[in-house]
Amino acid sequence: MEPPEDGELAALLPEDVLVDVLRRVTGPRSLAVSRCVCKAWRAIIDGEGLLRRQLPFSGIFICFRRLCLPEFFSRPASAGQPAISGKLDFLPRATELRPHGNCYIEDHCNGLLLLQGTYIDYHYVLNPATRWWNTLPLCLDNCTGGIVRGDYYLAFDPTVSCHYQVFQIPSLRWGKDEIDPLEETSEWPPSPYILHVFSSRRGCWEERLFVREGDAAGTVAKARVLFEGQRNSVYWRGSLYVRCQSDFVMRISLSEDKYSVIKPPMDIGWSSYLGLSEKGVYCASFVENTHIRVYALTESCDQFEWILKNDYDLKPVQMFDGQVNGPWILEDINYEKFRSHLPNINKEEVIQEKFEWNSDDDDFHENLDIVEVQHRPYFEIEVLGFHPYKEILFLSRSEDCKLNAMAFAYHLNSFKVENLGSIYPTGHDYFSCSIPNESHEIDSFPYTPCW
Repeated sequence: MEPPEDGELAALLPEDVLVDVLRRVTGPRSLAVSRCVCKAWRAIIDGEGLLRRQLPFSGIFICFRRLCLPEFFSRPASAGQPAISGKLDFLPRATELRPHGNCYIEDHCNGLLLLQGTYIDYHYVLNPATRWWNTLPLCLDNCTGGIVRGDYYLAFDPTVSCHYQVFQIPSLRWGKDEIDPLEETSEWPPSPYILHVFSSRRGCWEERLFVREGDAAGTVAKARVLFEGQRNSVYWRGSLYVRCQSDFVMRISLSEDKYSVIKPPMDIGWSSYLGLSEKGVYCASFVENTHIRVYALTESCDQFEWILKNDYDLKPVQMFDGQVNGPWILEDINYEKFRSHLPNINKEEVIQEKFEWNSDDDDFHENLDIVEVQHRPYFEIEVLGFHPYKEILFLSRSEDCKLNAMAFAYHLNSFKVENLGSIYPTGHDYFSCSIPNESHEIDSFPYTPCW
């Protein structure tokens, strides 16, 4: 009787033992190789999110559109983890601030940022952890030679390749422009759908045809609406999920040149946000001003369904009264860069409270002082993003009656809320009169550095 081969021995292991073994594999490359052994190993590595956990969650980039540079709201660093800075001072002079220009983050994917420079037609891909950057060539139309307009989204998987792709997704113009009645009745998105894609492997833009699987989102006329909320994307298991006009999600398969339309949940609220969390693609939307609704996307046999996780009461965020210094810290990049041009500001030294934030489980110190106030100032709440590995939703709250904006972590399984600290930039009143915390004014990107 011949002894069983190594693969057959591995197949005899109980699943919990195999999971424990694969958890002990160090390095994303080794895990990526293990993922290719068989379907069972692939399912465990994907299901446990082992490859994704190789990229630590370090904080949130926040773009205040009335400020010149992105801010970085950093979480407490773990022992042995290198410190991450949100400063982009390593970029070339072409992206430095000009009198009326900004450096603005358009997208983030697995440690890389997609940046729009001072001149709106120029885009850069960069890695803040390694201080590497690359300039993208202009995206030109092959027929007219003009610059192609649209939104840009980044796809990058360091466990598969060191190369990345940038997708240019056109949006339908709305307003008083002249429109063709015949065009308004055609389906949207079309099939095939011609998209401009930049490949770092080839070093150029190219037109690629994507064939739709399933139904269209609707007609051009119904899709031609004002885009509300943040224009963001999610990369998950080889596909790019892009939130589009009229709230549908386009799932683009990078390897098959196919795409699918995922319609929004039936009872979706307003100002929805698409993000990546523990079980894949999530969506959050506000229900009036009192609750936020969270969904998780499931896929089976090429069918997609939004599963309602729960409605979450915003009262703990609304009624919080006070200020907590830490445990997260805003880097105050704009203040440090322009302080010589600002009046003397007595910036208070941040003294962290005696508690630590731990996202590895739902245990934390409750630091919210909920105080019932008869006349509470008007405020707005916006989504900052999802924790990439745990079911935690990050929210911001800003108040009009005082110069203050704070961040909160809403633990979706325990319904607990904690204050993470202030996200109001020092001296912001000298840059602008206020921070209207609206999706068209503030965009945010949970950041996982890739070394």
